[in-house]
Amino acid sequence: MSLKTEIEKKFGDDFFKNAPFYHYANNGALRFELEKYAIKDDEYCSYFFKSLKIAEEIVKEIFKNEEKITICIRHYSNGKAIDSKYILKLAKEFSLITKKNYEFSINSDIDTIDNELIYSNYIYFQTDIKHLITLLWFAINKTDIIRPISYSDVYLFNLEKEILCYPYDERGMDVIGSEIETNKLFNKFYNYLLDCDLKLMKNFHKKFD
Repeated sequence: MSLKTEIEKKFGDDFFKNAPFYHYANNGALRFELEKYAIKDDEYCSYFFKSLKIAEEIVKEIFKNEEKITICIRHYSNGKAIDSKYILKLAKEFSLITKKNYEFSINSDIDTIDNELIYSNYIYFQTDIKHLITLLWFAINKTDIIRPISYSDVYLFNLEKEILCYPYDERGMDVIGSEIETNKLFNKFYNYLLDCDLKLMKNFHKKFD
């Protein structure tokens, strides 16, 4: 079974939609606040590294005792494979992938705001857990202030526990998957949960009390 097929079988594909937390909130999804938004460019570095540290703490718990991590990297494109040249080169430079260990696909969809056809390129692969901090860096950094920058969305999967992590930028991270596993994270990292969505999360997870 391909990684793409296995991921879609376990999680569906709603997690590729904007703000995936809200598409899975009724199934125990979590939204963590990593750091407040940096207002000024000269503040970004300190905000970024605080975010990275918190994300690492949570994600290390999710992948505790795991040797491999499953990844999907997505970026918008013109519908051509060549549009992925930059991110593939970057992933190879950081030893995340080789020429043969990844899957590639292109999907099209209608932009709900502009009603235009848009394309997304997807790269699926598995890599060693030692690359976790690099993957989080690629996921969280969304500005040219800090390099490297992936210009991509990065989704991290623990297929055995059926947990998906989506750090959308330096502000926060959505976690989706098994109710039992998300409830453990809900309790352990309660202080990191995003306050404005806390009521929604508490309403679901109170059934475990």
